[in-house]
Amino acid sequence: MNQQQFVSYAEKLTNRSRGVWGYVQQPGWPNQFLFPSLIAQFGGSLANPAAKKMEFNSQAGVEALQFEWNTIYKWKVSPTNASNNEYVNLFEKGQNAMVMDGAYDYQPFKEALGSNLGVAPTGDR
Repeated sequence: MNQQQFVSYAEKLTNRSRGVWGYVQQPGWPNQFLFPSLIAQFGGSLANPAAKKMEFNSQAGVEALQFEWNTIYKWKVSPTNASNNEYVNLFEKGQNAMVMDGAYDYQPFKEALGSNLGVAPTGDR
């Protein structure tokens, strides 16, 4: 799934008047794990070990941060001021449709959805 597809699906799944979101942008946990993956999706990396330099302020880092901001303020597919773990809490209540997360949280989602769980790797932007 690329960014355009992701946003299109999130917009279709969002119903703000009912408090249902296509996606919930996490402000804290687990964004420290998600953000480096987003940087990679935009063609960058978090650091350059050979140069001993952090590179999150690269063009890819800016685009990753812009994507996160856009989910809330441009595309409006994520609530503002989401708390840590709100993406999981809302998902379990049927109020969050899509989640970007690591394998460490696979089990709760599998328990919630059983065989209806759809899993995909992050893709090209």
